Amino acid sequence: MISQKKPFLLVGAALALVGFLNSEGRADSILATLTSVTPSGSNFAFTYDVRLTGNSNLMSTGGAGVGTSTADFFSFLDVGGFVSATGPANFAVVQEPLTTFPGFGLPLPTDSPLVTNVRFNYTGPMISNAGNTDITLGNVTLISTVNTTTDGVRFIGQDRDAVTGTTRGNTDAVLVPTVVITPGVVPLPAPLLGGIALFGLLGLKKLRKPQLA
Repeated sequence: MISQKKPFLLVGAALALVGFLNSEGRADSILATLTSVTPSGSNFAFTYDVRLTGNSNLMSTGGAGVGTSTADFFSFLDVGGFVSATGPANFAVVQEPLTTFPGFGLPLPTDSPLVTNVRFNYTGPMISNAGNTDITLGNVTLISTVNTTTDGVRFIGQDRDAVTGTTRGNTDAVLVPTVVITPGVVPLPAPLLGGIALFGLLGLKKLRKPQLA
C-alpha cells in the first residue's frame, strides 16, 4: 500500500486518478469523492462530495431484497486520527469499530476493529433518481489529527434499484485519513507514554537523593 505523506502536494493528482477510475468503471451507487484537505486548527478537514448515481433510490426503511431492516447508508472505513464528522441533511452520523455490510456478492474490503469507521445512515423521505445523471446528496467533512492518506477500498454504501426496489451495495476506492506508521516503529498509546515518563521522573529523583553520611 502506497502512503501519501504530503497530501497537500499530491492530492490533486490523486483526486484526478480516483475520478478517472470512477468514470471508467462505476456502477449505480452512492459515490464519494475527496475534494479538499485543509487545516482546521491543529487538525485537518477532509471534505467529500457525495452523490447518488442514476437508477438509484435512497430509503430509510423498506424496499425489496436483502438487508432491508436497516436504512440505506454509506460508510468511510478505518478513518485514522478521527476527531469528528458532519454530513448532508437527513443523514445521522454513527461512529463504530466495524460496519455491517451484507456484501451483495462484492469482495469485502478490509475493516479493522481498532480504527474508527464513520457511517452515515439515511433518515429522510425517499430520494428517487430514476434518470441517467448523478444528483448531489451534499458534502461530508471528516476532521482528523493527521493529513496523510493511503489508497485502497475504504468506502461502502447501500441504496436501492430505482426500478425493482431491490437493496444493493457498492464498494469504492476513496482516500481517507490514515495514520502512517514508520516500519519497525510501534506507536504506544498516550496513557502508556505518560506512565513511562512518570516512572522515569521518579527513578531520576530516586537516583539524585542525597546520601546520608
